[in-house]
Amino acid sequence: MYGLLFHRSRFIFLFTIFSLFSSVLSGQVNSENGWVLPTRGTVRVLMVFVEVEHDLDTSVDDFPDGHKNWEVNELPEYKDNIFNVFEGEDSLKALTRYYSECSFGELTVLGDYYPEVVTVKQSEIGRSKTKILKAVVETLNSADILTTRNLSFEDFDFWQDESARGVQKIPSTEFTGVDHLMVFLRNFSAIQSANGQASSSSGGIVGGFPTDSYSIFGGGKGMPFKILKHEFNHLLIGGNNFHSGGGNSFNFRSYLPALQGGWSMMGAANSAFLTPSGWDRYWLGWKPNENNYLISARNEEGREVNGDIDSDKGTQTYVLRDFIATGDVLRIELPFIPDGEFPQWIWLENHTTYAHNGSPTDVFNYEHYDCIKPALPGLYLMRQIDANVKEGSRIYSNVYADYLKPLPVNGTFDFVWDDEQIDLGSCVDNGPHYVHELIDEFENPLSGHHSLEEPFFYTDKSTKITRNDVRRKSIRRTSDGSYFRHPHLGDAAYGMRQGEVEYIGIGTNPSTASSITHVNSRKGKSNNSENSDAVYLNGISIRILETLPDLSIVVEVGFNDTLIQEPRRWAGSDVILNNHNSQGTDLYVESTLTFDRGKTITRFVEPDTVKGETYFSSPTVLRIKRGARMTVEEDIRLLKDSRIIVEDGGELELLRKSKVLLEDSAEIIFENGAAIFGKGKIKFKGNSEGAVGDELLKEVKRRTCQKKRFSSKP
Repeated sequence: MYGLLFHRSRFIFLFTIFSLFSSVLSGQVNSENGWVLPTRGTVRVLMVFVEVEHDLDTSVDDFPDGHKNWEVNELPEYKDNIFNVFEGEDSLKALTRYYSECSFGELTVLGDYYPEVVTVKQSEIGRSKTKILKAVVETLNSADILTTRNLSFEDFDFWQDESARGVQKIPSTEFTGVDHLMVFLRNFSAIQSANGQASSSSGGIVGGFPTDSYSIFGGGKGMPFKILKHEFNHLLIGGNNFHSGGGNSFNFRSYLPALQGGWSMMGAANSAFLTPSGWDRYWLGWKPNENNYLISARNEEGREVNGDIDSDKGTQTYVLRDFIATGDVLRIELPFIPDGEFPQWIWLENHTTYAHNGSPTDVFNYEHYDCIKPALPGLYLMRQIDANVKEGSRIYSNVYADYLKPLPVNGTFDFVWDDEQIDLGSCVDNGPHYVHELIDEFENPLSGHHSLEEPFFYTDKSTKITRNDVRRKSIRRTSDGSYFRHPHLGDAAYGMRQGEVEYIGIGTNPSTASSITHVNSRKGKSNNSENSDAVYLNGISIRILETLPDLSIVVEVGFNDTLIQEPRRWAGSDVILNNHNSQGTDLYVESTLTFDRGKTITRFVEPDTVKGETYFSSPTVLRIKRGARMTVEEDIRLLKDSRIIVEDGGELELLRKSKVLLEDSAEIIFENGAAIFGKGKIKFKGNSEGAVGDELLKEVKRRTCQKKRFSSKP
């Protein structure tokens, strides 16, 4: 069992060829319509609370003596704090407020409950969820009055049941079934507390008609807010392939090797924030009424501007107010990713946190624990991978999980692990954890682990990665020897803010470059033709210019960044340098740039052994494309089979006193039509080598390059 931290999410849904066909017939499929339930208007949930009488085996009773939040034979203490019953009530309950906040008031989710606990006998239901639902339905159908507010079945039916997914929802004119039945269990061991399921199919016939959808949750320890909103959000966003933002698990095929955390409406127990993401609001079409753009920001004069930007915009300055309250957000399209590979974007959101915006979800998930440091206001970044087409019959099937990849600005690294676990006492969960460090020597801005994902580690020299090789729970040892508990659940250092990390670009860690993708279920090969096995460099830069008194952030976004000012280590597979700077060089190396083999796992089979170490990654290759130029003022080091390939029309400029040092079987290759010039040196150690076209680079090897332009053209 996953326990508190790692919930089990099983979302049972029917998605057949027939439903796809009927979607086309009944109307245009659009994600803004909602997958099963509507994204606008009102939905009222019918809730039922259930406990099990363990008349066969009391040892499997999770809470035989009850819990302070749910006493035996009583309704839970949180029963009136889940949903508002009616619109217009003075204060908003937890889930009603959550959906109002996410949608800017476009979606109202209400709810009310059957007024008595439904008791089922273990001898009659066993471990069957279906039998529990049957008992619930029988109880509801035998009741004259459903709820404490004397509501009837009709009060829980706002929408016609639509088997087609993503089509416009039609309001009900007469009762045809409860829109959503939600069951809470006090002590059913098959669905433990904080776990849950949801379904787009019927939970049974209530009032003469099948319910449109249902969900079922373990709630014996308290309101299961995280899993409740996660599962209900499936009915708005999509099926199992939409797990993301800290709500994914190993069962689902994902764009990335490691499970991602972060934040999203599809997030849950392993999220940092529990807020929506910019992508969620984009997918569901939620924006403030006064906005003209779905992705919206402000300029320095306070006027709304389109926040969906690309390199054609050039360098621009934007103002981002609080993301939760205003919806201000920027999305930057990453250039140079070829057609046929998954497109990518970077989202920028200004989270001012609960202390300033009053949002109960704009906090780190577990910061109410003494061991978890609280969130601080800042600019928090996220990558979007694919998951962008919002219309058409295949929008719900052509998406994989973890389409959102956080971009914490404390950087990405090949994690360095201790061999043994340590136990620092209870914190969110119990038990020992493995310890890792983030060491500058092993930084990896292009393909390394970030702290908001669940990192991999392999325990032997096997030929493939197995689940036993995965360290899902970890502690970070900081530079002063202290420990940071559960870093994947949030750290204020992950956000950009003035006086700390104010700038990221081509030469920083993290980088604004694209991410390698590897559609896979964490085993075997990935043969998806749309994977990006390369990292595409670009000139995108993000700079905080000012933080205003109301915590709005003035940010500059540019597309001509070229500079590496600090020592940097790059590891990945192919690293592609295109011409993004029309004014001159595209990559200017002002410090030492090292190309190395990455220790972070980017594939699950076919490891290589280099100098006695096992790598589930490929050698690093920098490709300088036609029209692109790399200028070196200091040093380039190529290690462990790394290569530089200057393609036809590409240029390498070596300034005076600069060096390119090749070792460990490294290579430098100048294809026909490539150019090298300057007064720097190329030096070779061991069995490293260079070539011009089909010839070894003898005229450049171990000597100063000529001042004149050197070209490999025949």
